[in-house]
Amino acid sequence: MLICPDCRFPIALSKCSNCTWSLKYIENLPVYLKSKNCPLIENYIKCYEKISTDDLQETILPKAYIRHQAQKLIRYLPNSKDIKICDLGVGQGMLANSIRQQGFMDVTVVDIAIPYLKLLERDFKAIVSDAENLPFIEEFDYIFSTDVMEHVINIGSFLFSVNKALKKNGVFIFRVPDRENLMQYTPYMGCKYDFVHLRSFNSELLQDFMKNAGFSIKRLEYDGYWTYSYKNFVTKNKIFNFLYSKIYPKITHHNFILDDNYFNKIFCFLFLKPLEILCIAEKIKDL
Repeated sequence: MLICPDCRFPIALSKCSNCTWSLKYIENLPVYLKSKNCPLIENYIKCYEKISTDDLQETILPKAYIRHQAQKLIRYLPNSKDIKICDLGVGQGMLANSIRQQGFMDVTVVDIAIPYLKLLERDFKAIVSDAENLPFIEEFDYIFSTDVMEHVINIGSFLFSVNKALKKNGVFIFRVPDRENLMQYTPYMGCKYDFVHLRSFNSELLQDFMKNAGFSIKRLEYDGYWTYSYKNFVTKNKIFNFLYSKIYPKITHHNFILDDNYFNKIFCFLFLKPLEILCIAEKIKDL
């Protein structure tokens, strides 16, 4: 069910049944944003318009890495194709496209940045919305959100919105940075955007967040290995440094590890620090 971004009442025929909110379109995309946002949110939206435009002109992360991470996530989809899926914070669309290629047809893509959504509007139901104020009630069986939660301003509002948008026993699959150094995102260190990663995570924090938001964690694992993210002992110990320098060129041709076979996983575990945490959680309580 679609609800009003202003008052959270049901929407009927593109208009709220309780207040004056009505659906608008920008570049033929339906916009489910509040009628009036505070200056902070307006600046946030403008920032992500800029980030998305820059990312599409020159990708911020290597496309091969994004594609590989997307392929790993679709392994957790069920066999049944008769489900409703949301890709929240769609980015360049590689995950959404990977899901569609597996035969899942009812896929909604949501982002606050219009340039990203324009890439996907022909093949998906594309909606402009704030991840902290999603216009859905019990709409989806699965919600994917990769590398989004570190960007939101109010994490409580984000998790509340995800909870409400999922059906009973719906599944939330997401990935976030693990104990990331946030100094790289300050303008004093050269970052050109006002809003990038606003927080980092660890497994203990995630368990608390998900419990408080009405979820039960079914899987929690470390993910996302790059060859530059080696553990401290690799540089401090000459023997380990030598082994690392000899092994890693043989199993990767990129600046990240293709960690989808047993040997590479062992190598990652021994020598590299994971950059991210993957979490799969089931909605067990409605907020």
